[in-house]
Amino acid sequence: MNKKLEQFKFSLENFIIRESHITRNPVKQGKFEFSITPHGGIEHSKSLFTLHLVIDLKDDNNSFSAKIHAIGIFKFSQTTPEATLDNFFYTNAPAIIFPYIRAYISALTSLSGLQTINLPVMNLTPLGKTLKENTKTI
Repeated sequence: MNKKLEQFKFSLENFIIRESHITRNPVKQGKFEFSITPHGGIEHSKSLFTLHLVIDLKDDNNSFSAKIHAIGIFKFSQTTPEATLDNFFYTNAPAIIFPYIRAYISALTSLSGLQTINLPVMNLTPLGKTLKENTKTI
């Protein structure tokens, strides 16, 4: 059997920190909590998917808070089926840019004189449903 397999392409074209805001108070750091809010946009005419992840990070002693708005711009092939794109967009895209965000937060906190914050490695699959609901087609 000699079937030609078509490859569907989905790649990270650019990663941008759009906004980074940090607030410090000179008290002992407490336990950290964070939330991730995703939204996105699909531009079929340019074969682009833009993923926005907003990370709010704070500790329970109010010694530190940060808000980071990161953007990942992904290129995809026009021939990729919609079901495959859904998997790429909503499941894989957050997982692809999250390590960049983790590294940025680690460097930001380390260089600010605070105890370095290392976000845990996470399964971001649950973000997929929210991301899908918050994605617009342009």
